[in-house]
Amino acid sequence: MMPKNGSYARAEQLATLEELIHNLKTDKRIPNWIESVHSYKKLSKIQMANLNEISKIYRNASKVPKELSVELAKTTALAQDSWANARRKNQPEDLIPLLKKIIDLKRSEADCLRETNQDRYEALLQKFEPYQSNNDLKVTLKSIREPLKELREKILSKKDPTKEIKGKFNRNLQINMSKEIAKDLCFDFDSGRLDESLHPFSSGYRTDARITTRVDESNPLSCVSSVMHEVGHALYEQGIPETLYGQPIGTWCSMGFHESQSRLIENQIGRSQAFCEYLFPIIKRYFPNLDLSNSEELYRAANNVCPNYIRVDSDEVNYNLHILIRYELEEELILEKIEVEQLEEEWNSRFYKDFDMKIKTPDQGYLQDIHWSSGLFGYFPTYSLGNLYAANLFKKMVKEIKDLEEDIKTGQFKETVKWLRKKIHNKGRTVTPTELIKYATGVPVSTEPFLEYLNLKFTKLYGL
Repeated sequence: MMPKNGSYARAEQLATLEELIHNLKTDKRIPNWIESVHSYKKLSKIQMANLNEISKIYRNASKVPKELSVELAKTTALAQDSWANARRKNQPEDLIPLLKKIIDLKRSEADCLRETNQDRYEALLQKFEPYQSNNDLKVTLKSIREPLKELREKILSKKDPTKEIKGKFNRNLQINMSKEIAKDLCFDFDSGRLDESLHPFSSGYRTDARITTRVDESNPLSCVSSVMHEVGHALYEQGIPETLYGQPIGTWCSMGFHESQSRLIENQIGRSQAFCEYLFPIIKRYFPNLDLSNSEELYRAANNVCPNYIRVDSDEVNYNLHILIRYELEEELILEKIEVEQLEEEWNSRFYKDFDMKIKTPDQGYLQDIHWSSGLFGYFPTYSLGNLYAANLFKKMVKEIKDLEEDIKTGQFKETVKWLRKKIHNKGRTVTPTELIKYATGVPVSTEPFLEYLNLKFTKLYGL
């Protein structure tokens, strides 16, 4: 762990590394190398995919001045520490100067990257979801807002109060339980590790996949959900084939697909009735005093639909409403339709409109996520796109994996991971996101499987 006063030195280190990386990516010899390789008559599909990826990396890196890339690396490193302090003290004014600087830098970066037919935001979106039209994505994601709100209102009008989890649950025991679950899910601890952090995240690569979870001592299910989510990310990284690893295409296809892996493991698997049958004896072994009597009560607790201030603790019905708020706000920030000084007020008013709840403290609002202080503008919509991919993938998985439900009940996840390896992980970046979803499911991505999945699940659960 970095010491309290280490942030400035770390920022300088990261800035230096960014300068070195930028120099390598923009080496003036690269175009000639690419051209000379193209002269070969027989190039494999893998070779062509690598050449295309190298060309894209060179082209995009060359558009952005080295000084801008270095300044972004340094500023975002400092801002992450500033965000943590501002969040802990509930003082957003401490973050505003650095956040303003980041947004100015990201606008400049977008101006360098964008094509003639792109606005700034779409240029930044491409870094996370290649070939994705922002206009198309906006239409798709906004189309689920009203159906989700309508489903939530139907549920809230019908459901009985869910049995609350009460008590204090030891932090170390939660971490130990999470490691047991992660191991069952085929997370390779010889090629990764799990730790605790302020905000759950996944980082690293095939043989060094690092994940963290956030521990809430009043609710162990929060830790379990976070671990499931991050294990989904890590399985993708650990699943990149050795034959592709280290090559430009030996990485994730898109962040939408990365999120599809985490959301599928967290939700379609982790919040299923079958998984709760697997989880119940484990959680009772670690916490015998947990006031839940059986797996059915655990299932209801894990799927309690209730508006929540915090995105990472939200149920499946409300989650994408959180993402829509962030997506719309960050797009408007980059396009200069709003400024940082308006952010807190805009967030709070939009949250009230979608959730009918008033934000009480900044850590319930725009200070809860680390993404903007990390400069990750264009990332948030990939969470929702990941949910759509996940539902499409799970619908196909159910048809193709024999005894899937029984496997989940008994904690046997090898066939699930094997299916994901074959359909998603093994492909790396050899295909586009559009091609990958068609390869994996046979059909283009759509909102229908996602809305169908939610409606069927909660209709049955709450007797709608």
